[in-house]
Amino acid sequence: MADYTLDFHGTQPSWLEAKQEFLDLYHRALRQSGSKRRSRIDVVHGYGSTGEGGVIRDSLRDFLATRLKYLEYRPGEVVDNNSGHTIVIPRLPIPGYEYQRPQRSRDSQHVSRSPSVPQKSTVRRASSNRVVENEILGYCSESRTMHEIHLRLNGRLGQSQLSALVWSLIAERKLITRTSNGKLVFRSHNKST
Repeated sequence: MADYTLDFHGTQPSWLEAKQEFLDLYHRALRQSGSKRRSRIDVVHGYGSTGEGGVIRDSLRDFLATRLKYLEYRPGEVVDNNSGHTIVIPRLPIPGYEYQRPQRSRDSQHVSRSPSVPQKSTVRRASSNRVVENEILGYCSESRTMHEIHLRLNGRLGQSQLSALVWSLIAERKLITRTSNGKLVFRSHNKST
């Protein structure tokens, strides 16, 4: 169970607004937990208007994937087969964060959003991961589970980095997901269909 919930579900903040609220809660959770234990933040972003992932989910996961030195995260698909949320476990402060005072008071454990217009974000990844990315796409020409992908690419990247790379490929629509025999599987997106 999460210690904090950040709920964007049913609202349409821009990625910049959502990112700032996430960073505020992230650093507050880090300060309040101290050294005794790690807090968990449940970011409820919903499925997106298409049901395949929205701007907030994709942008958040891309953002998290580039900051694995400071945090851990688990997509909802891995935690409870629910892609409408992401669990974040803060470990260290994220550099470059600057607190911005909220416009209104908030409950200490639950933060909700007011509607605004969503914006697009771009996905950037280090070129050193391009080789691994191509291996994943080639290997996933047939449906594969995350476990199979990890076994195939054992030692190329850490487990959380490899998972983050897979999720960023989904955000870029290079991989697609589906459920097969009760398991979440990944397959390279065939652009000709």
